[in-house]
Amino acid sequence: MMSSVMESGLPVQTGKRLINVRTTPDGVTVQFEDGSLANGDLLIGTDGIHSRIRTLLNALLGGLSHDVPTYLVSTLFFGVEVALVSGTYESIVYDTLLEQTGQSHAFEKRLGQVKLLNSLALIISSLTGGLVATVLSPRLAYFATIPLVTISLGALLTFKEPHLHHAEGRTSLKSHLLAISQTIFQPGKTLRIVTVLLATSLLLSVIFEFGPLWQLALAAPVGLYG
Repeated sequence: MMSSVMESGLPVQTGKRLINVRTTPDGVTVQFEDGSLANGDLLIGTDGIHSRIRTLLNALLGGLSHDVPTYLVSTLFFGVEVALVSGTYESIVYDTLLEQTGQSHAFEKRLGQVKLLNSLALIISSLTGGLVATVLSPRLAYFATIPLVTISLGALLTFKEPHLHHAEGRTSLKSHLLAISQTIFQPGKTLRIVTVLLATSLLLSVIFEFGPLWQLALAAPVGLYG
């Protein structure tokens, strides 16, 4: 993301630790550890570690499922995960670049490269997962995902993330959840958008996960699904 921003001509400052964030009527004001302030219309954060934890839990729930209801729970959990991250990164960065610079070609090019690598990884993992499920067991295919996700989580933990608040001025989890709930359930389009996005992700997740049932009816090898 930083490379795309720099290629678009926006100024980038590195090496500063964020310690406080304050929302104002005009946008957002952030305070750094050296005492300097910065103002902007939008503050963007990353969700790398949290997304890895959700993936880890999804694999664990799938591996531990022992009947249709418990497997359905793991499937719906995956649908919620998809709904939480679907399109937010791309849309926020794209809209910001377009507003600030009038063009976003560099970001689109970089995003396309990332999506291509992600697609190749999905193909390889699907074929590998199908092979593991056929040779060993479908349950082991789930559990085999856990160490890989744990390795990626360990890599993310090596990055130093900024402190968003002073230790003496931390906001409680209850306050954060209340602010999120007020934003989601406020009158207007937000609630409808969130509801449609969540319902679509849950439905597609169920359809995708229970697709292999036709293979059972035809007595086809489970690896074919990969």
